[in-house]
Amino acid sequence: MWAFIVAIIASLLLASPTAVNLPIPTFTTAPSTNSGDTPGVDETPKPDDVTARFLGIGQMPDLVGISAVDAIELAEKSGYYPQFFQEVSGELDDIYYTKDETDKLAGLYVCTQTYPVGAAIDGTSWQLDLKLVTSSSCAAKTNPFRLGTQKISAGDWEPKSYEYGQELAEGWVFGYTGYVKSDLKVVQVMTTLGVKEMQLAQIEPTADGSDCDFTDDELDANHKTASEVKQQLLPIGQPVSLVLDGSGYEETSYFFHKIDSVGAFTEGNPPVNSVNEQLVKTGLWTVDSSVYKLAPDYVKPTMQKYKIDKSFLGDAALDKQYAARMLKAANQARRSGVPVMKSCLREGDKTFIAFWGKSDARGDNDSGGSVSGGGGGCTWVNGYWRGWHHVSGYWRC
Repeated sequence: MWAFIVAIIASLLLASPTAVNLPIPTFTTAPSTNSGDTPGVDETPKPDDVTARFLGIGQMPDLVGISAVDAIELAEKSGYYPQFFQEVSGELDDIYYTKDETDKLAGLYVCTQTYPVGAAIDGTSWQLDLKLVTSSSCAAKTNPFRLGTQKISAGDWEPKSYEYGQELAEGWVFGYTGYVKSDLKVVQVMTTLGVKEMQLAQIEPTADGSDCDFTDDELDANHKTASEVKQQLLPIGQPVSLVLDGSGYEETSYFFHKIDSVGAFTEGNPPVNSVNEQLVKTGLWTVDSSVYKLAPDYVKPTMQKYKIDKSFLGDAALDKQYAARMLKAANQARRSGVPVMKSCLREGDKTFIAFWGKSDARGDNDSGGSVSGGGGGCTWVNGYWRGWHHVSGYWRC
């Protein structure tokens, strides 16, 4: 067979007056960093700065700053299947695409990813919850959320391994939710297992109090202000240490403490100066009405103080220390001149006076709940509703 082929080539060369030089094509192949690449993944060569980001199957690569099209291949090669989003008018919209529709992602670059670089995710977690926010302005953006050997400097801080519901957790502030009431307490934290939504324990926006009376526009404005001060105290990228709320009310409800680049507390050791406490001190936030109650009911709101409903607190000494600090901060804030606080107290006084028919501090006439009798110069006033607020029964002496 080979003799036959050689004879044909020799006859062609002899028949040609001049020799023909055929160019030999050359192919550049990116170096492989893993011998067990995922079957079926397109091995189209990529620039070195993109290819070098592959760490291994089940290890989160750095996708931030590269094109969305390149991110698809790199993520899938690592064992993840990403969802893409783009911000439109302040909201994140899904970008739906198929393998044949990657043109929808043309010109977009990855701004954020919901797992830290170097995170090792077991097989059961692959392909889940990898969300990539994209924009045309994020080319070459750097990713600060890194673990292990992927840290920029070996001495950089990294959070301890995260488990759901653990008493002490660590991470970086990643983002926030919107201005909706139910979302205001939430802070997105980048943990070793990706972005988790944590709640600020035992606080709520002051504007949501039962004595407040705001229009929808006023409420939105107050929520926005409360959200802004939260973001100022917890900027994106801030390392945080979290202490679980001992009440057990929510397994993702924490007291937030800021730490520095080596993991040291910057504003005092827990329970001192938690972000929760600092927010209450602003007057824009107050303590959670399910844990802290205003008392007594028979005086005007401007004269009331918070007390602790101990049934909602944990038994540990640290829980009691947090509660004492939160209580003090909340009662001091009620005397502040913050507009939202003054407005709520003023409306509360109006409701009190209209119901009791007196403008003094004590509403000790016969209005309110029905009287059930008593003795020793005192009468028992049954519980009743004041607007949307239930007033518990009490002795009037």
